[in-house]
Amino acid sequence: MEDPATPDQVLIQACREKDRTALETVFRAHLPALERLVGRLVGSRADIEDLVQDTLVTAIAAFPRFRGDAPVASWLGGIAVNLVRRHLRRPAQRRSVPLDLVPAAAEPADSAAPPDGIADGRRRVERIHLHLSALGPDRRIAFILHVVEGHPIEEIARIVGASRMAVKSRIFWARRELMARARRDPALRELAPREGS
Repeated sequence: MEDPATPDQVLIQACREKDRTALETVFRAHLPALERLVGRLVGSRADIEDLVQDTLVTAIAAFPRFRGDAPVASWLGGIAVNLVRRHLRRPAQRRSVPLDLVPAAAEPADSAAPPDGIADGRRRVERIHLHLSALGPDRRIAFILHVVEGHPIEEIARIVGASRMAVKSRIFWARRELMARARRDPALRELAPREGS
């Protein structure tokens, strides 16, 4: 006797059949995480909306082929990352798009830091975003997925379609490049460890 399908399996099967209600349910559940991920990778509000919409459209077309080997969140994240990678490889985009890792609304309203401290902190965050934006797409994506989003190496490898060693290498070189840039940046120099320490 076959095991009865779980509610999640029933929902995914309905998505495979392009059931509008099921698709809306799945997308609504995963939309905040998708927007956060894309925002951390590209920054520009207009680009976030376009890339998230492209992700959902691509997912609708791809759902019939979704086997369920990975969680839906990882699968959607993989689609988004691939679209972002293509987007970032456009030369004009790579030069002009800053990252938006920390939305302004996330700052506490009653911060105990003095106004000068808050302004210095914002400047540092802006500088860090600028340096992250200068990384090549593959390094930038691997670094943000691992360091900012907290994904394990194995999951990143699956999402970006690379080996574990390639992902580790991208993260290593991204860290190294960011530290070198921070050491040359007067606003960040004191935060970056010296080479060899």
